Amino acid sequence: MSQRGIGSRYFLSGVIAAVLALSAPTAGAESITDALASAYSTNPDLGAQRARLRQADENVAQALSNWRPTIRVTGEYGRGWFRNNSTLLQWQRLKPAAGQVQITQPIFRGGRTVAETRATNQEVLAERALLVSQEQSVLLNAATAYTDVVSLEAVVKLRANNVRVLAQQQTATNARFRVGELTRTDVSQADARLAGAQADLTLSQANLAAARANYLRVVGVPPATLVEPVALGDVPKTEEEAITIAGERNPDVRAADHRVAASRYRVDLAIGELLPTVSIIGQAARLYDSNIENDRSDRAEIIGQISIPLYQGGAEHSRVREAKQLVGQRRLELDSARRQAIETATRVWRRLEAERGRVKSISSQINAASVALEGVRQEAQVGSRTTLDVLDAEQELLNARVTMVQAQRDALVQHYTLLAAIGVLTARSLNLPVEIYDEEEYYKSNSGRWIGLGGSIDK
Repeated sequence: MSQRGIGSRYFLSGVIAAVLALSAPTAGAESITDALASAYSTNPDLGAQRARLRQADENVAQALSNWRPTIRVTGEYGRGWFRNNSTLLQWQRLKPAAGQVQITQPIFRGGRTVAETRATNQEVLAERALLVSQEQSVLLNAATAYTDVVSLEAVVKLRANNVRVLAQQQTATNARFRVGELTRTDVSQADARLAGAQADLTLSQANLAAARANYLRVVGVPPATLVEPVALGDVPKTEEEAITIAGERNPDVRAADHRVAASRYRVDLAIGELLPTVSIIGQAARLYDSNIENDRSDRAEIIGQISIPLYQGGAEHSRVREAKQLVGQRRLELDSARRQAIETATRVWRRLEAERGRVKSISSQINAASVALEGVRQEAQVGSRTTLDVLDAEQELLNARVTMVQAQRDALVQHYTLLAAIGVLTARSLNLPVEIYDEEEYYKSNSGRWIGLGGSIDK
């Protein structure tokens, strides 16, 4: 059986399903798939991360621009006066003007263009991995917010039902007190339990309101009628498999790996400042009235230029050393990210297994508590049990049911957390009904663009 089937079976089955049955969902009910799709499409944090990726794409375009020529046009115009011995010391009124076009084509920049292009491409891949990490964070928050609302709604209904039961118990206790079957102590005990149940209900209602507000923040729309959530996606079958996948596919690990590669190319970029540069310069100029009135001269030339740095104060050497230290830092960050991913996968796997075990144990507890409550009630009718015994049995059953709701909620959250740990809590992996953001579209459209300011700001 797939993990999705297992999740559908174990989460919110039993007690929560029974509670939800009290208010059947309408035709406009919202599923956890709808919530995840809405969060993916509207969450501003995810949109901001996409904009950050597009900024990184532009760094590639800037690096590639170093392969291309630069063209510069300059012009001058003014008024002047000139004289020399040949004009018998008479002043000439000139209108000097000049125009020049210069084209510079870099041929070799010490390998810096290649190194910078490769470095920025690796940084783009790192940003894509971070975008996946942000997407997973948003979807995990949405799944958690959804299950929080559903589970707290179930808890509110359980506590509201408990208040009704205790109110009936209080009425019956007062009636039996008036005919002398029970004492004032029995009445006080019933009153105390009812007041405590009302206080618990008020707190649960406040927690539900907070969960609804969090749902609106994460998903982008207020929660409507939420149906029973299921566990989308498949988790690894063994702990070892989860650890292996997390160490390789976790997006934070992938981002750190690409940053290591980028830092190595940054070393080559820094070394390039110590190497010669070669360029070809072509220029054409026209001058008017430079020295003689009504004079015009034209000039055109192509020049090969080489520049060899000998000593520039030592700053370039320092930048090489700095870049090498950055490589060491990035390697350590990669090791840290991998360790963190493995630790998270291990912890979440164990927690998921524990929550599944808790669900089974609490289910047995509920069955036993239900049988015990029925027996206590019957024994109380013949006088062998007190009112306090009945109240205690009812409270024990209620606590078990509330604990079941929380355990089933925790099991589902851990399921999605494990999907995030192994890097598959994404809209594409979960087959969400959304338009998947194409992280390569902007890169392909703009990284090689020669000219253009772009249109409106992309979202």
